[in-house]
Amino acid sequence: MPDISYQLYSSRNFPDLARQAAMLAGLGLRHVEPFGGQFGDISVLQSVLAANGLQAPTAHIGAPALRQDFEGTMAKLKEIGVRFDIILTSPLVRARQTTDILLKTGLSSTTQEFADLAPEGNIQNWLSWLVASDYYQEQGSLALVGHQPDLGNWAEILVWGQTQEKLILKKAGVIALELPIHEHPIGQGLLFLLTSPKFINQ
Repeated sequence: MPDISYQLYSSRNFPDLARQAAMLAGLGLRHVEPFGGQFGDISVLQSVLAANGLQAPTAHIGAPALRQDFEGTMAKLKEIGVRFDIILTSPLVRARQTTDILLKTGLSSTTQEFADLAPEGNIQNWLSWLVASDYYQEQGSLALVGHQPDLGNWAEILVWGQTQEKLILKKAGVIALELPIHEHPIGQGLLFLLTSPKFINQ
């Protein structure tokens, strides 16, 4: 069963961080998701997490931070323990440049070009690769670097089973999904992060 991670943004109006961390650790939680404001002093965040035996495999980062200082933001994520087992990237130049930044900042040491992450790629080819991979069976953490509207469409297929044109991923945006293990993931994904989201008439 996947570990539960608490989104610290949910209790942003109830400081302080040290008290929250101690409470969460006391409840048996081991994973939290810090948000943008808590990255102002990364050393304090690191210290509080370490003191309470907490890890931060994900983070809640706003799109402006990614646009204004993508490399610096990625470096901060690495400092609190965010890491990908592998980065799959489109072969197009801009995607490769983004992937190079992720590698440079230490968010992963492994990357692979995946042709279907180019525009109009086939999600079924990626799914076949995924379910046959060790990353899937071992609950690995993957990053996909691609293009819009394709990545948004893929996310919708994984969450709802079909495209619905409701998830809008802006430039430098991030969609984070948790996929089930040991079953086909289409329509079974859990969306837990969409930076600068815009939902259209649900």
